[in-house]
Amino acid sequence: MTSEALKKAQKKYYSKPENRRKKVEYMKEYRSRPYVKARYHKYYKDKLIRDNENDKLNAKNTERLVDV
Repeated sequence: MTSEALKKAQKKYYSKPENRRKKVEYMKEYRSRPYVKARYHKYYKDKLIRDNENDKLNAKNTERLVDV
């Protein structure tokens, strides 16, 4: 199946409310699994570290531009 045909089939399938509800229930159960929670938490921590590094870099660059 091509990607366009797959997208079309998924759109048609999930346009029905009962199928959408099944997916929401499954994803809620999936996210409550311990290994998935750990993966999301690791991603969250890495994102905080990355954002903090970007803030420090922005502050350093701002100081450099203000001093000029």
